[in-house]
Amino acid sequence: MDPGAAVPAEVGALAYRIVIEGLTNVRRHAPGATRVDLAVTAEAGALAITMTNDGVTGTGSGRRGGTGVPALAALVRAQGGELVARAVPDGWSLAARLPLAQSPGCPPASSSPTTRKASEAPSG
Repeated sequence: MDPGAAVPAEVGALAYRIVIEGLTNVRRHAPGATRVDLAVTAEAGALAITMTNDGVTGTGSGRRGGTGVPALAALVRAQGGELVARAVPDGWSLAARLPLAQSPGCPPASSSPTTRKASEAPSG
């Protein structure tokens, strides 16, 4: 990602949440994974996040799926982006695209304490 690329606080906070959810899912649902690849890039007016792991799907970890990815996908859609989680050969992939420009349907400030904190100017 271009170090000079402007990433709005709302987008950065959501990107962080996507990465955390992806890593949590690897830990919970792919305990045999030996590798996780993560890429975050700014391209064509969007922040792209891709995460893949080599935990083989189909054998199951004994745990049922939760609401993490569906809820996250709804948040991403509300920001005008898209999130896709799917099985890939010998593993799993999570990919998201978040627009870097403010979505017209989203307010500039969030009610989330984490996002508000990330949006505040540093003190001092």
